[in-house]
Amino acid sequence: MTASDLTYTTTDTGYTILLNGKPWIVQDGDNPYFPYAGDTMANKAQTHIAAILAEQQAAEEAKGQPTIEDRVSALEAAQVAALGV
Repeated sequence: MTASDLTYTTTDTGYTILLNGKPWIVQDGDNPYFPYAGDTMANKAQTHIAAILAEQQAAEEAKGQPTIEDRVSALEAAQVAALGV
């Protein structure tokens, strides 16, 4: 997903984030929840999209990192080797 894949529409009471032109995230209605602050609905939607893209980038960068399970296994192997057990 890239920035060009995400657009938004606004209403007086909320916004909808579109993924490739199709509604994806709807933050609108009688009791909408806005996870990101902004002065206008457009600002809130733009901030939400920026957060989605930042989270996606962080996930991509984390792909090459060892998992917790990998790290625990490596520590256990080092312990066994050090103790000769």
